[in-house]
Amino acid sequence: QIANKLHISVATVKTYIAKILQKLNVKSRTQMLLVALRNKWLDVREIDCGFWDESGCYVEDRQIVDMRKL
Repeated sequence: QIANKLHISVATVKTYIAKILQKLNVKSRTQMLLVALRNKWLDVREIDCGFWDESGCYVEDRQIVDMRKL
């Protein structure tokens, strides 16, 4: 999806992701996301893969993630 949206190859996306992981000294894209959220490089409201419930928790694929604990 990233490659299609940016009109680049999948191999290029994989290379970029590997370089970002290395620079952030993390081993997974999940850890990369947490670093971005903690450093406020990304606003969690920009991530479109679930919804916010009335208590302020983010619900994704039947999992409830309390963003206040990140």
